[in-house]
Amino acid sequence: MPYIILSLSVINFLLGIFVFRRTERSAQSYAFLAFALSISLWIFCNFLLRILPSLSLLRASYSMGLIVATMALVWTFYFMKKNVHTFVKFIIVPLSVAFSLLTFFSTSVVLKLDSVSMWGYIGEVGRFFPAYSAYFSIIIIIIIKNLVLGYRSKNTEIPKQQISIILFGLLIFAITSFWVSFILPSFFDTLEYTTIDNFSSSFFLLAISYAILKHHLFNIKLVLVELAIFLLNMFLLFNVFTSQNTADSIINVSIFVAILFFSIFLMRGIYKDIRDRERIEGLVKEMEI
Repeated sequence: MPYIILSLSVINFLLGIFVFRRTERSAQSYAFLAFALSISLWIFCNFLLRILPSLSLLRASYSMGLIVATMALVWTFYFMKKNVHTFVKFIIVPLSVAFSLLTFFSTSVVLKLDSVSMWGYIGEVGRFFPAYSAYFSIIIIIIIKNLVLGYRSKNTEIPKQQISIILFGLLIFAITSFWVSFILPSFFDTLEYTTIDNFSSSFFLLAISYAILKHHLFNIKLVLVELAIFLLNMFLLFNVFTSQNTADSIINVSIFVAILFFSIFLMRGIYKDIRDRERIEGLVKEMEI
């Protein structure tokens, strides 16, 4: 399980870089990159928690959770081509930073860590945990409200299909997170399923990435090829980390390096063919004119 969580962290990091490089430089693209990197860092904290269990890492995980939600909120304003609301700038963001620091530097949200289980951990939450849960839920509700209003608006420039894809991913993340991180700890006194959040947040980021790429890239087939190559290399990298002995490690590393170099040369060839085709199409259009 720890290395699966690490793989999710790496995938989210690379996915954020991938989408950022494939879109125009704008406030929205930078906000998305910050959001993707925050998810990657949050999941990485959960990976470290399973390798080196400590109360500090658990507090860091909950602290990063607020940052992830806040970055998602800021990104939705840029995505909907709106100015970030004054309430968000001067109330939500500072409050999130303060609450995040309180979570990390005190036991007010997470009081005790006894042990780490496969899907979560065994411990005890602090007296401010209900306030943490309520605040996190408020941020998610504002995000949903932004997207729903954008979907229902007749003046929005954003395709409704794009918004619906993101809303679907958000709802999966929100429902899962609310259940395993807030309902179960608050009413059933169990924290043993909180790791499922890592998977649901990755699904949310994947939905956003698909929606952006689907409507902004000129060649969706190229994107699918790149994603297939990317996932293949991630699978081979995962095999390297899960090798059982030295012989397996040598074989898996050799295969990973060979496929990685082949992938690089393959993509360079594809990009060259695309540039040549675009150049030829441009010359044909000039000749027609």
